[in-house]
Amino acid sequence: MQGTVETRIPYLTSLSYLQSHSLNQENSKTQESLIKSIEHISTGLRVIDASDDLAGFAIADRFDVQIQGMSKALQNTNEAFSAARIAEGALTEYIDILGNMKNLTEQASHSSLEISDRMTLQEKITNLQDRLRSISEDTSFMGRKLLDGTYKSQNIQVGQNLAQVMNISMRTARPDQMGLYEWFPLVR
Repeated sequence: MQGTVETRIPYLTSLSYLQSHSLNQENSKTQESLIKSIEHISTGLRVIDASDDLAGFAIADRFDVQIQGMSKALQNTNEAFSAARIAEGALTEYIDILGNMKNLTEQASHSSLEISDRMTLQEKITNLQDRLRSISEDTSFMGRKLLDGTYKSQNIQVGQNLAQVMNISMRTARPDQMGLYEWFPLVR
């Protein structure tokens, strides 16, 4: 009688291999999940890439684009306000000079002044006219002249939509174009 002993060694080896392979796969998945969780915690973001939440990622991406657009619009608005402040400062000085010119012409109108006094006043007015010309030609912002008549109507994007535009227009402040560069004969 011949007897056979059945061993389950190949079965046990195969089972052991499958179990260890399964454990390695689970371990890898667990490691990936742990790494992803740590990444979410460290960045503070719920959606980091499209695999986290496709719809959430699309919404977050759209918000990022809107934020960039609004940041640029804010920058444009600040630049426009800066240009306006520079022009305002120059025009304030311009008005002060015009006040001085008015005072000098009133002073020159008194009949008690000598011709040499009137000539001196005329020189002062001529110098003030030159300062007016200099202000109108030299006032600039980011390389663009503001008061010489070349800064015409400018559209500045101030919002995320195309219709959200602010129009800025600065006319000339050149004395010869405003009638302030004519000869004021103070000497008679």
